[in-house]
Amino acid sequence: MPEGMTVLSNGRLLSEEKDAHGLIAARWLQDKPHANYLISLVAGYFKKVEDHHRDIPLAFYTPTSEIGEAPGSFRDTKDIMAFFEQEIGVPYPWAKYYQVCVNDFVAGGMENTSITTLTDDTLFTSATENIRDSQGLVAHEMAHQWFGDLVTCKDWSDIWLNEGFATYYDALYDAHKNGRNSMLYGFYQTARFITGVTNDTNAIVRRIYDSPDQMFDFLAYPKGSWVLRMLRSQLGEDLYRRCIRTYLERHQFDNVVTEDLRAVIEEFSGRSYDQFFDQWVYHAHHPELEVNYGWDEKTKLAKVTVKQTQPISEQVLLFHFPLAVRFKSPTGLADRQVNVSEKEEDFYFALSEAPQIVRLDPDFTLLAKIKFELPTAMLHAQLADRDDVIGRLLALEQLAAKKDKETVAKLNQALNGDPFYGVRIEASKALRSIHSDEALEALLESTNQSDARVRRQVIADLGGFYRQSACHSARQVLDSEKNPDILAAALRALGGYAKPEAPEAVLKFLNAPSYRNELADAAIAAMRSQDDPVFIPPLVETLAQREAEFTSRGFAQALGTLGYLARNEEKKDRVREFLAGNLSHRKRTIQLAAINALATLGDPKAIAALEKSATAARESPERSAAEKALADLRAARKPVDDFKNLRQEVLDLQKANRDLRKELDDLKKKVDAARAKPGETNPKKKRALGK
Repeated sequence: MPEGMTVLSNGRLLSEEKDAHGLIAARWLQDKPHANYLISLVAGYFKKVEDHHRDIPLAFYTPTSEIGEAPGSFRDTKDIMAFFEQEIGVPYPWAKYYQVCVNDFVAGGMENTSITTLTDDTLFTSATENIRDSQGLVAHEMAHQWFGDLVTCKDWSDIWLNEGFATYYDALYDAHKNGRNSMLYGFYQTARFITGVTNDTNAIVRRIYDSPDQMFDFLAYPKGSWVLRMLRSQLGEDLYRRCIRTYLERHQFDNVVTEDLRAVIEEFSGRSYDQFFDQWVYHAHHPELEVNYGWDEKTKLAKVTVKQTQPISEQVLLFHFPLAVRFKSPTGLADRQVNVSEKEEDFYFALSEAPQIVRLDPDFTLLAKIKFELPTAMLHAQLADRDDVIGRLLALEQLAAKKDKETVAKLNQALNGDPFYGVRIEASKALRSIHSDEALEALLESTNQSDARVRRQVIADLGGFYRQSACHSARQVLDSEKNPDILAAALRALGGYAKPEAPEAVLKFLNAPSYRNELADAAIAAMRSQDDPVFIPPLVETLAQREAEFTSRGFAQALGTLGYLARNEEKKDRVREFLAGNLSHRKRTIQLAAINALATLGDPKAIAALEKSATAARESPERSAAEKALADLRAARKPVDDFKNLRQEVLDLQKANRDLRKELDDLKKKVDAARAKPGETNPKKKRALGK
């Protein structure tokens, strides 16, 4: 490598030697066994920040121009390693831990042994306040150093043993650093995502898939994490930790399958976990529950009916699981637990008085989609319970469907007074969902939030009202706000508003300087929402002159917007030519974006350029996209266009034929002239006369 360039790899650096040409040879040694897909070699011009945990060197490398942002992303590394060693019970197993940010990385991160590769998108400035951090990504990838690197799944069928564990331990660190409520909010969000998938018939562990990429899905990551959360709740924390420590120590530097984990759990718990793994890991889906509650004042009995409504099939089982039920009254609370194993069951609970709050799964340790409708008064009480963050979030879900003024007032109180930022965010979303005049007024009065995460959400939710007052509020944010993430949210919110306010602000921020061009990206997103061709000339000019300021992702999205804005224009030549010029871009991300943008543009004149992409490339996403774009463009051509094109092709062929015949005649004349004797002008005529 040239002097001044850095080369990084797995293990320990043995030496760096300069040869006679001034080139540096670096030698690294990985002296412990690991899977071959974890090999890493990174070379480039980097700067670094350093630290250590015990005797383990820690370093964070970035491109030289972005070293100023490195401390913010690196700051949790040492604490994460210390926490994982304590929580897991197994010391960090490798010689060092380096993290390297690279441009245009294909994923968020890759857990190469002792040296994680990260996307440079994880870098951020302090101007974003608490909106951005690298904590989750850094924790996830470091957890892989144990789960994925020290022990590695035998094949992709068991990839959840890598990804589910890394996702779960990221959540555990979140609780360690930011508190239990922060972790619970993360599980709340992933549970909503998982249970929102209604047609999942794939198990976490499955042997049939078209490509390995298909296995890196929500089943391996968040659902795998949820499986571990449920295991921990059933085993108890101490026994769970003992099982995981033994699992790692027993299989270190080796491959594992799910049965290796189950065997350890059954060995130390003394119980069978066959049913647990069968329904959660080897079969698909999750419980879908309809729950009803009733109170009999005469007998002082609470009745809870639980009905499983998920479609039962070979892929989806009737679930068996413990279910905790909590009753809260003015004089205290009562916790009960039942075991659900039937399609429909009634459970009765003797209580001293009617509860004000009834909570299912109060510790949030069951992955299930639960429909449990409660009276408004009970929901208001649940929303006010400061000891139960999940209860408050669940209350907001149901209250978002109500429009009475009392509910709006309660949501306003939560938005401006709840101690947890996640509840305030969800209260803002609920007000947007209610969409009444009172809800709009509550949001307008709540833009001055001290927590930047909530402030951004309020601005984004105001963008869903399409009222002049909301538009005015977004404009005020653009004039006064300093946080680029919130400015970007205001720009996107303005995208739904008509002239004259929105275009003026959008164009202003199109060329506003910002880290990683965030504001220009937001302005371009607003242009797409505006769907106004007036933006085409300035957008083309900006992309042509300032490409280097965009991230690859931002530039790719801008090309897509350009094709979208011009799709209904009669004259598309300028846009088509600009997009076609990016078909041979050095970055494949941009090539693919240009292909898709030309498909959106819908100009048949792009067919010739796309044909080159479809035939020149080997089997690749670009080739597949070009083939699809060509099919769409050809199918969309009007018959009259086909006739005109065919007529033109015939005329072109006729002209080419005339030109070819002329060239042939000229060639024959030249040949005859070359054969003629001096003084002869027409040898053919002479031979014809027999002379």
